[in-house]
Amino acid sequence: MDILISVSDILVLLEMKNALARKGYNVVGLAVNDDETLKYIEELRPDLVMLDLELEGEVSGLDLTQYINDVYHIPVVHLTFKNDQETVKAIIEGKPYGVLSKYCDDIQLYLTVELAYHQFTEEMMML
Repeated sequence: MDILISVSDILVLLEMKNALARKGYNVVGLAVNDDETLKYIEELRPDLVMLDLELEGEVSGLDLTQYINDVYHIPVVHLTFKNDQETVKAIIEGKPYGVLSKYCDDIQLYLTVELAYHQFTEEMMML
């Protein structure tokens, strides 16, 4: 599975990349802002996008999720460190295929990626 990771925090970005690589995933791109994220999606067409809700740039992570869903039909897993009511409401409205803390462990990361991709492929088969 080809995965794009888009996180503003470089340390989190590299930790996720290494964790996913250890499980055999192909991390095709590392983005730190909205422009890079869109560029890599267009160029690389990943199977799944791990997207920071607090991503740097003009477009919010939630708006970017909606755009990715509408235009590219690629599943998105949200990454955040927030759990306040406003963030939770926004996540629910964004309809991601999963949500992870930016500081999740390898097991949570692996299970969320697998579940998100499985759910997405099941939905696509029903269309």
